[in-house]
Amino acid sequence: MDKHIATANIKNAFGWRFTNVPKTENGFEREDDRIIQLETDVNIGFEKDQRSLLLRHIEGLTREKVTLQLRIPLIPTPEDSPHYLDNIEEVIKFNKHSFSELLISRVNKGKYIVIRDSTIELSLDLNGMHELFVRLYTNMEIYATYEDNIMNVNGEKNENMRLVVWGVSNGKPIQY
Repeated sequence: MDKHIATANIKNAFGWRFTNVPKTENGFEREDDRIIQLETDVNIGFEKDQRSLLLRHIEGLTREKVTLQLRIPLIPTPEDSPHYLDNIEEVIKFNKHSFSELLISRVNKGKYIVIRDSTIELSLDLNGMHELFVRLYTNMEIYATYEDNIMNVNGEKNENMRLVVWGVSNGKPIQY
């Protein structure tokens, strides 16, 4: 069955990857494994005031016999974000590669993420779609705590990857 593409008019949506994460910064040293993890994580963030519309779209992808692919246009991630909710003065200075669109579709089995040019393609089965809904709801309604915003997915070469879901406030992704 061919998938029909529907574009969601979600404002202040972002997708990015960190690049060139420094080994040492402000006296803090990162392990090589942590640097690799930060650089392979795929990050997405959505403005909190868009939660109702976004969650409605994701809920629609949990229905039976879904033949829809959801397209969410993404805007460039600000250089001075993400920042921490409890200290908005603290800014992570890592370089970022921004993506221009997020495609979300339903598949029969599995959770997959593929990066093509400037597009993030997220393919989730029913359980994965429910997990994404919960991660988004948690971030937008009750705030995520340590790793409540992370989904484990398979990459293009079946490697383990992480999708990190962020809330956005005033056009800047926030780490809770």
